[in-house]
Amino acid sequence: MDGQSQTGGTLLTVEDLAVSFSTPYGTVRAVDGVSLQVQRGRALGLVGESGSGKTVLARSIMRLLPRRGVDTTGRVFLDGIDLTVRSPKQMRAVWGSRLSMVFQDPMTSLNPVLKIGQQVAESLRQHRQMSRHDSRELAIKLLDAVGIPEPAQILGRYPHSLSGGMRQRVTIAIALSCDPVLLMADEPTTALDVTVQDQILDLLQEQQHARDMGMVLITHDLGVVANRTDDIAVMYAGQIVEQGPTPVVFAHTKSPYTSALLQSVPRIDNPPHSRLEVIRGRPPSLLNPPSGCRFAPRCLRAQERCSAELPPLTPGPEPGHLFRCWYPVDAPSVPLESSTTRSA
Repeated sequence: MDGQSQTGGTLLTVEDLAVSFSTPYGTVRAVDGVSLQVQRGRALGLVGESGSGKTVLARSIMRLLPRRGVDTTGRVFLDGIDLTVRSPKQMRAVWGSRLSMVFQDPMTSLNPVLKIGQQVAESLRQHRQMSRHDSRELAIKLLDAVGIPEPAQILGRYPHSLSGGMRQRVTIAIALSCDPVLLMADEPTTALDVTVQDQILDLLQEQQHARDMGMVLITHDLGVVANRTDDIAVMYAGQIVEQGPTPVVFAHTKSPYTSALLQSVPRIDNPPHSRLEVIRGRPPSLLNPPSGCRFAPRCLRAQERCSAELPPLTPGPEPGHLFRCWYPVDAPSVPLESSTTRSA
C-alpha cells in the first residue's frame, strides 16, 4: 500500500486488530480480531452496548492507549500509512492534521485553565506554523463554522463558562482545525440534552459532507446512526457481529444482537406508556468470555452449537454485508442439521 492520498477508495483499513489489558485479575481481551474499513468521504457507525470495545478500538486506531500493560496486535492503515509501526513522535504529526478525535466529555478534553482561543489556535500553530494573528482569525472562522455565536468573544472565555453543547462545538472546531482526512467521534453527545444532541450530530454530518472526510461515529444507539452514516459495524464483547451498508443492515438484519438493539430503540408510533424492549442478561466478562458465540447466553435463538463453536463472519445476500451467527434472525430457530454435519 502506498501513502498517497486519492479521491475515493479506502481511507482506513483495520486488519485483525486485538487489544488486551493485563490486570491483577487476569488478561482482558477488550478487542478481539476486528477488521473493518472506512471509505473516503463516508461515515461508519460503530455501535454496541457499553463495554463492547468501541472506545478501546477507536483509541487503539488513534494510538492513544497506554504502552504499559497493553498488548496490541494487528495492523491499522490510514491513507496507506501503517500507523502501528509509527513512533509516538511520528504520531504527533498525524494527530490533528490527518486524524482527529472528538471525545465523550468536552469538559475533560478541554484544558480548564486555558482560554478557548489558545486551545483552538494551538493545533493551527503546531501543524500549520501560523502566526498568532492568523491563527486567531482562523479560530474565529472555525468557531463560526460550528455554529457558535459571537466567536470573537468566545475566544477570551474559559471552558467552564460555556454550556455543554457549546463546549462540544469547541472540541469539534479544534478537531477540524487542520482539515483531517478522518474524524473519530466517540459518543459525542454524552450528557447533552436531546435537542442539543441532535444539533451536534447534524453538525458532525454537515462538516463530514462539506469536507468530504471519513468519519467513525461511535454510539450505543442504532437510531443515532440510521440517517447519519453510510455503513454500520455492530460490536459485541470485543468482536464485530454484523457490518455492512446502513440501509442493508437495517433492512436485512441477520445478527440476533443487532435485532435486539433495534427493538430496544423507542418508537414514536408505540402507544403511550408502552414498555421498552430490553436485552435480557448482561454482557459477558472479557476476563473469561463464554466459548462459542459470545451472545449465546443472552440469545433467544441460541442452540447447542452456539455455545460450542464461534461462528465466523459470513457474507449476507447483499454486497459488503457480513454477520456472525449460526442461526440468523430470518432462518428457522430450530437447526435443520446437526452441528456435526455443518462442521463436516
